[in-house]
Amino acid sequence: MTKVSKEVTTALDELKSDIKTDLKVFRESIDRDFRTDLREIKASLKFISDKYDEMRVDLKSVLEQNKQLRAENITLKERCDKQETQLKATESRIVDCEQYSRNANVEIKGILVRDEENLFDILTEIGNCIEEPISPCDVDVCHRVPVPNDRASKNIIFQYIHGRKRNAVLEAAKKMKLTCEDLGLSHTAPIFINEHLCPDRKRLLVQAIAMKREAGWKFVWVRNGNIYARKSEKSNALKIGSASDLVKMT
Repeated sequence: MTKVSKEVTTALDELKSDIKTDLKVFRESIDRDFRTDLREIKASLKFISDKYDEMRVDLKSVLEQNKQLRAENITLKERCDKQETQLKATESRIVDCEQYSRNANVEIKGILVRDEENLFDILTEIGNCIEEPISPCDVDVCHRVPVPNDRASKNIIFQYIHGRKRNAVLEAAKKMKLTCEDLGLSHTAPIFINEHLCPDRKRLLVQAIAMKREAGWKFVWVRNGNIYARKSEKSNALKIGSASDLVKMT
């Protein structure tokens, strides 16, 4: 072997050794980095797993709370519905009582207040005009009452001792279209003689009349403190006891 060949061989051996060393260092570096990355990945996976378990526990707790809240909400709704029903029933009884206390009353609208007027004389004149006598002996109370939103007007309210005579006056008044002129007054404004409704029934009557016009019904009337409506002459009468009954007219 020549000197050159030996040198080449030696150089190759050194190169191989260097390559092996570099490869070993590279492999060790790769292994070290891989193990580090693997540990980090495992740590991340464990963190995610722990968080997932926590979320499952939290979700279970939330679902349980939601279930309890839904049950409580159902119970509260049932109580509210029951109380609302009881409240409506109580309100209805109060309105019925208020109306019952007026069932012997008659309300006269359209006669202006005059100085030193005698209401019993006015009642007597009205009775003569409608051909149904109104005797002061049959009347328990007679007075003026203010009209809401109209300070200048005051309706006349009188209470019969016997409701039977009140109904006779109301029926006779329906047949006669009285005006103030019929009573010898100087103006011709119409006089309205009706049952004396409590405030709630009056509001309901106004609503019923408005609904009658809107829905094209023909009749709305009051009898014995109750409000009725009829779509036509041949249809059945609808009793309107509350605002919820008005939807039946649509």
